[in-house]
Amino acid sequence: MFEYFPTGPYTWNLSVVATLNSGGLIDEVDRACRPIKDAANAGEDAGTPDFLRAWTALTDQLVGQAEAAEKAGHTRTAGQLWFRAGNYLAQAERMLAHSDPDRLPTYRRLLEIAQKAFETHSPRVSRVEIPYEGTTLPAYFSAAPATEHGPAPVVVLVNGLDSTKEHMYASHHWAELAARGISCLMLDQPGTGEALRLQGLTARIDTEAWAGAA
Repeated sequence: MFEYFPTGPYTWNLSVVATLNSGGLIDEVDRACRPIKDAANAGEDAGTPDFLRAWTALTDQLVGQAEAAEKAGHTRTAGQLWFRAGNYLAQAERMLAHSDPDRLPTYRRLLEIAQKAFETHSPRVSRVEIPYEGTTLPAYFSAAPATEHGPAPVVVLVNGLDSTKEHMYASHHWAELAARGISCLMLDQPGTGEALRLQGLTARIDTEAWAGAA
């Protein structure tokens, strides 16, 4: 694995690689990471606030550029900026502990950025809510162009470990599936993402309960 931080935490290097694999630009990633190289040597827990500040600053820069591009009528440019801003903030948010006071505000902002990306970058992706045991499961749905001519198959993507539907959106897997005539549901199942952060739905071993709902 590429290690931007040769002596730093595995999780920091994983975040860099995941970001680049999801369309992050090496120059932008370098601008966020270069100032925190020393902090990386302090360990992932000690350096997490520095990581969040650096990657949030990059997000802020891209959001400002996206807003300016939208105002100028450059929707495609704005969409690319919103998309990358969400990619960067999703990685920074993932590093935070469940009890970190910055986690929920950061995640709520990530949801807002994702919505802007849908509107300007990915108009065939939308937020949906899946009925589930008296509440709902949050998800993003990518409607393949093939749906304009009739039913199309759907792949359901679910999280592993500490990922979220925002990471799945950033991965662009849904776009590759859509190009092949397949729609995609990106789900935050109990114990992950928005289902855990904002709805308090914890993980359960009988996965067929939420999988059946999807």
